Amino acid sequence: MTTFQITLGETYYEHGYLHIPIEYDEYLTTESETIKLVLGEQGEVTAKVKRIVLATQQRVTRIFGEAALKNWFQKYFTVNDTIDITVASPDKLILQPSLALEAGASIREKVLQSVRQAFPGWDGFQFPPFVADEVYYKQRTVEKARELLGRDELTRLLAENAFDEILERIKKIGSDNNLLWRGVPKSGDLNILSAVDGMKAEFCRAFFDLLYGDGESGERLARYLMFVEEHKLPNKWTFPTYFLFVAHPQREIFIKPRTTGAFLAAIGQKARYSQKPTAAGYQSIKAVVELLRRNLEAYHPRDMVDIQSLMWVVAGSGNTGALAEPFASLFRDWDEANWALDFLRETLGRLGVTSLDDPRVALTVPVGRPLLRLNFGNWLIADFIGKGLAGLTLPENNLLDISTRSRSGFAKKLNEETHFYYGDISIEVLRDMSPELTILYEQSMQNIADRFRKWRGTPYRKAHQPELMAALFDMELRQKVLTEGIEAKGVSMPIDSEQKDGYFSPETIELMTALHESPRKETYRTRQDEYKEYVEQPLRQLMKDVVAILPQEITTVMETEKGLFSRVLKNDYGRGGAWDHYWGALYPKGGKRTEAPQLSMWVNHRGLEFGFYVGEYGSIDRRRLQENCREHHAILAVLLADLLGDTRFVAGRPDTFVFNLDGTLSDENATWRDWLKDPFTFGFDLSLILPFPEPLHFSTEELRDLVAQTYKQLFPLVLLATEDDPIPAIKRYLRIEINDTAPLNSEYSLEDMAEATGFALDELQRWTRALARKKQVVLYGPPGTGKTFIAEHLARYAIGGGDGFSELVQFHPAYAYEDFMQGIRPETGPDGSLSYTMKRGRFLDFCSRASERDGVCVLIIDEINRANLARVFGELMYLLEYRDRSIPLAGGRAFSIPRNVRIIGTMNTADRSIALVDHALRRRFAFLYQPPNYDVLRRFHQRKKNGFPVEALITQLQTLNQQIDDRHYEVGISFFLRESLADDIADIWQMEIEPYLEEYFFDRPNTVNGFRWKNVRRNLNL
Repeated sequence: MTTFQITLGETYYEHGYLHIPIEYDEYLTTESETIKLVLGEQGEVTAKVKRIVLATQQRVTRIFGEAALKNWFQKYFTVNDTIDITVASPDKLILQPSLALEAGASIREKVLQSVRQAFPGWDGFQFPPFVADEVYYKQRTVEKARELLGRDELTRLLAENAFDEILERIKKIGSDNNLLWRGVPKSGDLNILSAVDGMKAEFCRAFFDLLYGDGESGERLARYLMFVEEHKLPNKWTFPTYFLFVAHPQREIFIKPRTTGAFLAAIGQKARYSQKPTAAGYQSIKAVVELLRRNLEAYHPRDMVDIQSLMWVVAGSGNTGALAEPFASLFRDWDEANWALDFLRETLGRLGVTSLDDPRVALTVPVGRPLLRLNFGNWLIADFIGKGLAGLTLPENNLLDISTRSRSGFAKKLNEETHFYYGDISIEVLRDMSPELTILYEQSMQNIADRFRKWRGTPYRKAHQPELMAALFDMELRQKVLTEGIEAKGVSMPIDSEQKDGYFSPETIELMTALHESPRKETYRTRQDEYKEYVEQPLRQLMKDVVAILPQEITTVMETEKGLFSRVLKNDYGRGGAWDHYWGALYPKGGKRTEAPQLSMWVNHRGLEFGFYVGEYGSIDRRRLQENCREHHAILAVLLADLLGDTRFVAGRPDTFVFNLDGTLSDENATWRDWLKDPFTFGFDLSLILPFPEPLHFSTEELRDLVAQTYKQLFPLVLLATEDDPIPAIKRYLRIEINDTAPLNSEYSLEDMAEATGFALDELQRWTRALARKKQVVLYGPPGTGKTFIAEHLARYAIGGGDGFSELVQFHPAYAYEDFMQGIRPETGPDGSLSYTMKRGRFLDFCSRASERDGVCVLIIDEINRANLARVFGELMYLLEYRDRSIPLAGGRAFSIPRNVRIIGTMNTADRSIALVDHALRRRFAFLYQPPNYDVLRRFHQRKKNGFPVEALITQLQTLNQQIDDRHYEVGISFFLRESLADDIADIWQMEIEPYLEEYFFDRPNTVNGFRWKNVRRNLNL
């Protein structure tokens, strides 16, 4: 076989053909006009060759007619790459990335020097300390992988469709050591396992093919990567190469990009691989590792576990030359570092920067990752991120031709057509900038300079590194900075998601800036996955974490699960608009996020805002809030002074806030004290603002706690907007003593009640126990049995010795929900204007006053069955059963029955039978039957000693009720509980009893005649 090298020029696609300018220094000829190119994982592609004979030092264009070739070249090779072409046969070529490898002896010496720094005396791969620290735990994992993920085991599990078991075993092996990062499961190296719920079978089969499918490992890896891309699954170097490594330790390698890059840099080698995994990149690195293994045979490596362990040691040796961190991780050598700083200096000049102290500039080396970044105004201009990659802002259509990926969007600079995007570009492309790219670069910097010419600051100035800025222009200082390094400060900017410490990142700022500059659907959709990862998901997670630590007083009132978050895309009837912010809110249960008072959270290009807001469509709640603030302003200023003393609270909508030039909030903004006087003026919005990049300074716990504390502080404002009488509710929430000087009621014992009512003590005990247990009871029975009388005495007993109170309300057929709970009532203003306001009904008013007391408060509902109870009670039906919960009322406010409220109803069964009462209501009350109690009548007259023949009267009533023969219609005793009964009984019987009997026995007049007064009088001997 013959092998020669070509160096690619800039490829282009024209008239259906791919044009690939190449330079070569070898001679190749073939008689065939058609050859087959074996392009790695792409398989065999037939391509016509325009020119066959390649002569030494010529420049020709090979033209291929297959679109697949274009995609393959653009995916795996860049301009100036060197490619090995192997002539496998007269009709087959093999293309692979070239390896610029030094002599094996030189590599060996560098490796030995590094490993002996870490393990003095190292003499081979069996060196005990080396084995103990670096090899043993990997070998244990390999053994477990052979047992759990071997070919036969996986074949059996696939045949049994045991996909969950396969995933569990993958997770177990992946978690067996510290090679894979698992600190944050959603973004860790095993995060793909959480993303395959709907396609477990397909993933498990693709995993099996990766480990044991047909072809070489590069081909299998290529098929796996295509599967991952097709299904939009997390795609990292670490996952597939780790399992290739533990399944085939004799020949496969594990690639952790930063560690692998550090190893290659330490031995002075290059291998072409991108940040995104590719089969070609894997083969390139594997070739270096295999060469290393061959040159270390004298030290007896057993397998790739030994070699991989050695690579780990070398990568961690810090032997990256004289450059100090972070520059050693950013640049390959001094030459590249100097060029990069010169490039930044030139860029500043093109931006019109003439002073080291220009406040529009932020040159930063942030905490958390190797990164050198230049911001101008609020735009990201350029950065260096290591791995031979830089970033630059260029017009979208041009950037996409040379960038490996787009990282940030900007929009509509000078006209409707020009959009700027920020993308990764190889340093080689920038260093050898073509004339066309030079023109674009110069024009872009001029446009950006014009855009920010009048700006007087950048929001990223706090993290600016003045010494680094000076080093761009002072070569002596530059030598010092590159040699000694520079301390990172300011914003944490993680390079990989697993290093992320806070909710938000610099990508959040860039994405929201892009959306602000171009609030269009296209801006969002072209980078939708990034918006979800860096904006939407972090805000959702922050809200979820905040809810988890809020007190129950808030979470029982506020909706914390459904309908909390907005959408970025506008519903603007196809005009393609998008909001330039993303927000979520907790709001009273049963309400709507767009209407209700809420504890809100917003993120936009300015920063993060969280606080209190009333939805634009919440007219009733806005009016209630306005009225309550006006009516209770004096006491609110006292109650809320400590809670709202934080000077960072500002009043007003986000678009009204005043910012300083450096992005901080101005003192000109209104405060909460201004807001409390008149919320209407400030849009019913009171918030705490963290301008960017300040949110990036917070860890997840710090930001969560700050938002939760803010919500606790502002929750009284929700009560102001939902409660007609908010002060008691606010005092309860703040745990302030209410009416601590209220007079106490006199004690009233069961013995006293038995004496006063004539009811037996054991029966009264049974009734009071029922009231205490159920908290609501109904006394029911025929007319005249003393139901209201005993209800009043039960209430007196319940409130005895405490500061509670009792009241009575009587239902009737016209009684409504608006009377009992709440309803809108018309009101005439001082100027004669008519308005409609939500007013509390009798029960809500009772509960509001009861909440101010510690003692039991009793509401007696007389004739409870005369109204339509389901309509009158409304939401109360639920709360009567679930006393410890709250529920939003029809008017929007959340309501719960105070713990000290008791309800006693009375029901005349002659008026409406208990059988007609709604079953759901019957379940919520204890029903206490009260028939005519002749003992009560007897004890009453015995106690009065009035000489009335009570035994004869009892006999007469018993005879009458036996004749009625329906317990719901019996004649009760309360008619006759009168001290002067001897004087009144004739009138009582003729005017009250006889009319009742005439109605009941309307079809039996003879029966009525038997109980006329003249006959009864004779029976009573009167």
